Amino acid sequence: MYLYFSIIDWNHPGYRTSLKTEADNKAYEDFKTFTANQLKELLTLYPKTKGFWFDGTWDAAWVQQAGFTDSLEKELRAMNPGLIIGSRFRADEYGRRHFDSNGDLMGDYEQGWERKLPKTIEDVHGNDWDCVMTVPENQWGYHSEWKGHVKSSVELIEMMARSVSMGGNFVLNFGPDGKGAIRPEETKLAKEIGDWMQVNNEAIYNAGYAGLDKQDWGYITKSRKTGNYYLIVFNVPVNKALRLKLLPGMGIKKLYDLQNNSISFDTEEIAKDAKGSEFFIYLKETPLQPKVIVLETTDKENKSAVEYQKAKT
Repeated sequence: MYLYFSIIDWNHPGYRTSLKTEADNKAYEDFKTFTANQLKELLTLYPKTKGFWFDGTWDAAWVQQAGFTDSLEKELRAMNPGLIIGSRFRADEYGRRHFDSNGDLMGDYEQGWERKLPKTIEDVHGNDWDCVMTVPENQWGYHSEWKGHVKSSVELIEMMARSVSMGGNFVLNFGPDGKGAIRPEETKLAKEIGDWMQVNNEAIYNAGYAGLDKQDWGYITKSRKTGNYYLIVFNVPVNKALRLKLLPGMGIKKLYDLQNNSISFDTEEIAKDAKGSEFFIYLKETPLQPKVIVLETTDKENKSAVEYQKAKT
């Protein structure tokens, strides 16, 4: 379990957004002690906590606490070895967040992808990362009315697949009301996403970057457990032929529908050179929901290809 923790605290008398006077500095010292004690208390009461997901760390007062936050992070990690803390928690002594002044990631994974997704695997520089997304355009807490574009379940499933295909984690925000209830629209979205995941979770859980070229029809993930590839199809071409490029030494051993493994697909090799082979995979119909096709390959992929490993921090 991960615990969400907001540094911003409008109830504490010592909380400040910025430190302008000596009185502000004195009050903020009390707030820092209070915050540190809260975090230590949580790890004491819930020792199996896997990590903290921090929020509200952008205020100037907190950004200026490089020495304090660095020391506090060390204390928390000593209390719970292996504790996962993202790049939002602290700034360096020059006020840089997420990446320090040397360009190095601060924390175990990058949290700078807020309501946006990387375009290519190169954009994440081999780091673990997550994207946090809202259902409307930019509404985190409860709103009596949603403004702007409201995302559909298919859009959100596509964002999740895109995140996993680049080795990331997709975090979806629901804004509960004062009694903790979520909107009927959110309940409907959660059910639709859950229904899809019940059938296709194999392509998402314990899967990640596949090392194959991104295609316009969707995304490719790879199981860390079995080595199988998953073609997650969102946009079916007019000719119902999915283009797939494999690395040198790879061939198609087996290709089947994840929902019904008795359904297979015709293939045709359309190109082959030193960079690998290219195939068409022919669909028999246009699916109404995002379809997942399982690909089992012959031979292991060329180990000289670029590989992005899990971040070591």
